[in-house]
Amino acid sequence: MTQYTGTALSRPGAPRTLLLIPIVHSQADMGSLGAHLPARQAHGQLAEARWAELQRRVRALELDWPQVKVYQDGLPDAGPELLQKILGEVQSSNYELLRWLVAQGAELVGTESPALLKEEYAHVRAVLTGASAAARAQARRDYAERAAGLLAERDAYMADRIARTLPPGRVGLLFVGQAHHVAEHLPAEVTVRNLLDDRVTDLRVQI
Repeated sequence: MTQYTGTALSRPGAPRTLLLIPIVHSQADMGSLGAHLPARQAHGQLAEARWAELQRRVRALELDWPQVKVYQDGLPDAGPELLQKILGEVQSSNYELLRWLVAQGAELVGTESPALLKEEYAHVRAVLTGASAAARAQARRDYAERAAGLLAERDAYMADRIARTLPPGRVGLLFVGQAHHVAEHLPAEVTVRNLLDDRVTDLRVQI
């Protein structure tokens, strides 16, 4: 197994590499629905600790940032104006790190199907804000019936988006919740690594 520095990973002809960054979503990431979620101190502490570790590891990567593509679950495949609006408005550890990456020259790429995101949002909204207990219970049943298929469709769209926008010899970073299985839908020639894997060191990516 050969080690390459971040610069070597981006050389022409090198394999495409996707670095998975397993994230914990916070209430801030949920937008207006976050206010309807119960405050859980333990979850908040877990998310804070995870993001401190992710911040440290990502900032320590020795990559040629202007050659890096950044993908984010929940970020729609949309025009640059909307992406910049979302990037500037969401105040969370996740988006703080995205802003740092963009400041280094990395390119933020719209990642998810807007239609599928709207469907997911509608299900979650119905579960959280239904007018009655009966309405919320029905919403939970409807969501449960659709959840697995919806997740798979979202993952397939994200994988296709990455496959179409990550050039040969480049590195992509994918910030994604741990319930997702995007890698299963990617072309076999895309090398996938997990940022939290011990084989991915602070300053080098093993491929």
